[in-house]
Amino acid sequence: MANAGAIRAGKAFVELYADDSKLAAGLRRAQKRLQSFGASVRTAGLALFGVGTAAVTALAGTAKLFVDMGDAVNKASQRTGIAVETLSELGYAAEQSGLEMSTLEGGLRRMAAVVVEAAHGSKGAQQALAALGLSASELGRLSPDEQFKAIADRMARIENPTVRAAVAMDIFGKSGTQLLPMLREGRAGIEALQQRARDLGLAHLPEIAEREAAPLGLTVPQCLGYLRDNLHFTFTAREQRGLELFYQLACRHGLARPGLKLDSRQYEPV
Repeated sequence: MANAGAIRAGKAFVELYADDSKLAAGLRRAQKRLQSFGASVRTAGLALFGVGTAAVTALAGTAKLFVDMGDAVNKASQRTGIAVETLSELGYAAEQSGLEMSTLEGGLRRMAAVVVEAAHGSKGAQQALAALGLSASELGRLSPDEQFKAIADRMARIENPTVRAAVAMDIFGKSGTQLLPMLREGRAGIEALQQRARDLGLAHLPEIAEREAAPLGLTVPQCLGYLRDNLHFTFTAREQRGLELFYQLACRHGLARPGLKLDSRQYEPV
């Protein structure tokens, strides 16, 4: 049998949401306003951005692509031994250097193999590391991403471009010469780009996707792929106009305070 506290709580719940209560009436009014606002925004948005049935159908066909993209980072993390967030940061650094993630991953995997081979006595691998003044025992105490940055630091000190390219090939395999632009400024350059990625919020996308996917009815790879590959935050004249229209509709429906000056420039990354 339900206890007295539960009965009182149930009674309060019924009274609170009774059809003639002030709260229920207020909620119904708010609901109607929100529904009206939502319909207006949808109509305006479709008109402003030209989104039609054909576009929606086309977007539906990209679901598998989003899954594949999100899943790629997770799998690359497993293959390289680098945490997803750190790999996202390094991926951003690679992109800023004109590289694809697959090139970076290939170089990281070859680097890891060279360190392991040197630790097991491979003369060629040991000589490749020695050319940079490094050893397997020294690198073995570091995480893969820290190994990469330690090697980048030594690579940046090599003045002869021919020697630099040869050493890069010895350690990073066929990805070596392609990685040279990313390695050019050593650890400092890579960490500056990692910080830039964090500043832009890219490094937190896996965390956001993990938290928000289930409530949205999405898988984590779908959510991650969408956040990373399909959103941008640079405002052009069209986005500015869309923001202004959204604000006007919100004011019209009593959901925002009139008189605010919207300036998208204050939201752009610095």
